[in-house]
Amino acid sequence: MLTRTYTHLRQTHTPLTLSALITAFFTLLFLVGIFADPRAITGAPAWLKPAKFGVSITLYSLTLVWILGFIEGRRRLVGVLGWTVLVTFGLEWVAIITQVARGSTSHFNVATPLDAALWGLMAVAIAVLWVANFVIAGLLLFQRPRRPENPAFIWSLRLGLILAIIGMGLGYLMTTPTAQQLAGWQAGEAVTIAGAHTVGLNDGGRGCRWWVGAQEAATCEFRISSGCTRCNSFRWRAGGWEGVNV
Repeated sequence: MLTRTYTHLRQTHTPLTLSALITAFFTLLFLVGIFADPRAITGAPAWLKPAKFGVSITLYSLTLVWILGFIEGRRRLVGVLGWTVLVTFGLEWVAIITQVARGSTSHFNVATPLDAALWGLMAVAIAVLWVANFVIAGLLLFQRPRRPENPAFIWSLRLGLILAIIGMGLGYLMTTPTAQQLAGWQAGEAVTIAGAHTVGLNDGGRGCRWWVGAQEAATCEFRISSGCTRCNSFRWRAGGWEGVNV
């Protein structure tokens, strides 16, 4: 099963598949770094963020390659989309690893020109990634499959990508300066952080919290995109749920 799945992924987009496996390997090194490197960044182990991103990017990349295999008649475009995702993640890694090596934060950090440039690089990369997912979802949404796949299964692919697009879009809210940051800037304080992982409330707390009020909505950073793995892991048959080889 694993050999067949790996062959399918390699045939769909070899570079992105290999990139995911390399990321998985480096994630193991990041996990070792959590315990081997005594440094802490904003109170957390220095290599914790790269480890979390490594897990997320590995799962996302493998899932996306698998989904790309269901796009028919667009071989060249699939290749371009796969390379686009690979390059955007490469840019993300440049920013994240550089900041960890410097002992600084990567997200929302505008303390120095270099910090602002790296944060801007990450923002642009994620915007490009969002557009790539939008295109992939559009291709799947409007194509008429030639292969005899179950309609419910095809729709699970489409809806999984739509969820991913919504989840990525929520990240834009996190780039908005908080009320506390705006007040500090207006008071003439130095600008070092612009944005937060939680919108409308203070960062921190257990799990992902959603608060919807008259003028506030709080989101915590998580990747719905990785969740589409489960959406796409089953197909509906007349006799019940049947696992798909992924």
